[in-house]
Amino acid sequence: MALMTGTSGDFFRAILSSQAYKPGQGIKARHGTIAALGILILFGMYSWSRINATSGPILEWGVPAVGGVIFLWLAYRIVHFPRFADFLISTEAEMNKVSWSTRDEVKVSTIVVLITVVLVAGFMFVADRMWQWLLTVCGFLRIGGILGGGNPNMIVPFSWQDWIPSLPSLGDWASWFLF
Repeated sequence: MALMTGTSGDFFRAILSSQAYKPGQGIKARHGTIAALGILILFGMYSWSRINATSGPILEWGVPAVGGVIFLWLAYRIVHFPRFADFLISTEAEMNKVSWSTRDEVKVSTIVVLITVVLVAGFMFVADRMWQWLLTVCGFLRIGGILGGGNPNMIVPFSWQDWIPSLPSLGDWASWFLF
């Protein structure tokens, strides 16, 4: 509570005040913050009205409307709270100092990223299918669908007792590797 109120209740005074703090500075950052908070508030209002849809009009529409007005006022006042407003102002000033990439650089970078994602996804799909085939052939995995027919979502758990007796003897392994 001490961090929010400070020593003299600055936070609560700022919330109840109607004056803007440094009104001409940090406009984009403040508007973006209010828009993001407003979207969250609208989602909250919608959720409240859907949860209480059968509880009567006061709970379905009245509480979200009053809560929405209160929370929108709080969102507006929070961006004018001195410490937070100074943070938003300095953030916007730093954003203006950054040298942003050109549109062409962004297009090329986006294409590279998308192609890389598609290639990696394709490789992972092929590798997954190869391991699935190999483990099914070896008897470690019994699955339906493409490799075994039946329900593709059914994975039969592996049983060591099914596989161990069919292992070749050590002599068979040695002769296979040596000859």
